[in-house]
Amino acid sequence: MKAFLAMLACSLILLPAAWAAEAQATNGAYVVRAIQDVLEVLKQQKLAFDAGDAARAAVDAVVKAADPKGRVLTADDVKKLKEQDTGIFYEAGIRIATSNGVATISEIRKDTPAATLGIEVGDVVEQMDKGDISALKPQEITELLRGEPDKTVVLKLKGTNGASREVEVKRSAVEAGAIQLSEEFPANLCYLKLNGLYERSGKEIVSTLRAWATAARAGVVIDLRGAGGSDLPSAADVAGLFAESGSLLFALRDAQDQDLEVHKSTSGLPLDMPAMVLVDGRTRGAGEVLAAALAGSVKGAMLIGAPTAGDPAVRDLLTLPDGNTLYLVTRRLVVADGTSYDGREGVKCDLAVEEPMAREEYEPAEELAGKQEVSEEVMEHRRLRERVRGDEPLRRAVDILLGLKALDIRASGHPENPSD
Repeated sequence: MKAFLAMLACSLILLPAAWAAEAQATNGAYVVRAIQDVLEVLKQQKLAFDAGDAARAAVDAVVKAADPKGRVLTADDVKKLKEQDTGIFYEAGIRIATSNGVATISEIRKDTPAATLGIEVGDVVEQMDKGDISALKPQEITELLRGEPDKTVVLKLKGTNGASREVEVKRSAVEAGAIQLSEEFPANLCYLKLNGLYERSGKEIVSTLRAWATAARAGVVIDLRGAGGSDLPSAADVAGLFAESGSLLFALRDAQDQDLEVHKSTSGLPLDMPAMVLVDGRTRGAGEVLAAALAGSVKGAMLIGAPTAGDPAVRDLLTLPDGNTLYLVTRRLVVADGTSYDGREGVKCDLAVEEPMAREEYEPAEELAGKQEVSEEVMEHRRLRERVRGDEPLRRAVDILLGLKALDIRASGHPENPSD
């Protein structure tokens, strides 16, 4: 069987020059001919094979030839993809906050299995799935609470009466919303972690960023790692905050290079606040479109991390007669500086940072007793270091923002308080 699949793949990919020439005139009939020739050889040699496996291998080979990252999806695959694009996650139905090394229940979602288990806001979370979470960062805890449908999370809780107990919380579908975490960092910085860009979510994100800019924050980290979604107008709303009104942000074009969608900035005066944008190989869909626009259409934004997924809203779901679905590139994304994305490669970073780091970070020892009292500025920086510890892309983003702050440089490239 393996020999057959190898032979079939070769017949589809390494076609004779004459067949390739014929393909230009016959559109794809040569693919059928190639398969028929292989089948004839197998028949002559009396070699048996599984027809279902052969058909799947043939389809996959053709799909990969058209789109190396394209694929055939089952009904379950399509369901998962649509859930990702609309912001549906499977979560335990609770929120956990940490303070001074103590993790507590901060929210219990109504109409979820967690609401029926007697869990109360303020319960101390001693363990999650047998592990301590008190030292984890908020987004790390959120990721642990998420998972596959109908799977469970085991919590060891201590109630207000001091008694400990274990509860098993079933994950259920939750519409998470665009913003996973909005946080004000020490040193006048801020951090925005996005789940994705979903229908009409741009207004909430823009409002958050404008509020920080109005408060003269020194800079923002926009975390798009793992962010998806499918709402391109929301991506344009956010990208437009960093571009002149009326300027091109991005466009989708068909195979004939005709515009399908064109998105320009309508935000008015750009934010005068530098933005460090974190991305990785899970950044896709509208989240990846936003990353591409910020990389190639605006000023004051810098991408840090790893290349994105190579799936920036350029693929369509195309139904096959057998009930399966093709997920294939049908268009390309173009940003203002002329960079084009056809799904073969992701958005490259201005600063590539591997994650996680293999080495341990050095942290200075605490001040010795009797020494001069530590200033509030030093304490602020210590709190900031503790917040970004273990997250190298975030640490590098914060370091750059601190450098710009020290130089008194805003997103416009001009000093924050220019002299008269």
